[in-house]
Amino acid sequence: MKPLIPKAPNSFKSSLADLFKQHARHVLPAPDRVRVFHEMLREYISTPDPVFLIRKVSKMRRGETIRSASGLRLRASDNAPAWWLHYQLYATPFSNPENRDKFIDSIPTHMFEVSLSEHINKAGWHVAHIYYAKDGNTDYQEWNHRELAWRMVRNIHPCNYFYIPKTNWQRYGGHPDVLSYFQQKYAEIYRDVWVEFLDMANASGLESRPGAETFTYAIPLKATQILNGNVSK
Repeated sequence: MKPLIPKAPNSFKSSLADLFKQHARHVLPAPDRVRVFHEMLREYISTPDPVFLIRKVSKMRRGETIRSASGLRLRASDNAPAWWLHYQLYATPFSNPENRDKFIDSIPTHMFEVSLSEHINKAGWHVAHIYYAKDGNTDYQEWNHRELAWRMVRNIHPCNYFYIPKTNWQRYGGHPDVLSYFQQKYAEIYRDVWVEFLDMANASGLESRPGAETFTYAIPLKATQILNGNVSK
């Protein structure tokens, strides 16, 4: 059976705009589904006692729900929410769940808990973040509601995810041109929620980099791929 999620290219050398046009845009969740999720998340973090799903920092254990010094609930994760939520928004007829709290609570916090037959990482894509999900501040006991809210938004909101091939992702995932380009594209594609997303994420937007679309994105073909004939451009 044909996979639902298109595979990332094994090799590529062209502009960032071409990478997006030929490959990356085909794995983006639809704007209407992102809008539904956005509205659900906005409402959830305004409830009296939400669980804030944040990126793990030192001395935290993934999946463990703890109370901060002020009594707020928080739960640490790795990149598992990104993989799982991408599948829900991309490969299922996602709609506002009847039990919002139960849905949020079901989001996996450890990569080994993502029990899906396929997901974005298995398809060869790395999920990167436009705006950092953690900033070096590890004093989580002192984080207030506002700080926990923006950390959760940056951790699980699909407007903060972009998808690049896993090969050489360390080289490109934080490159200023790549970040600027995806920010620009998302501001167009997810225009209905983008401004509010920035506010929820406590993000003022990245500096625009003219010509970012012409940035050369190169993924070299590995020798093992040549020998196996596993070539996809």
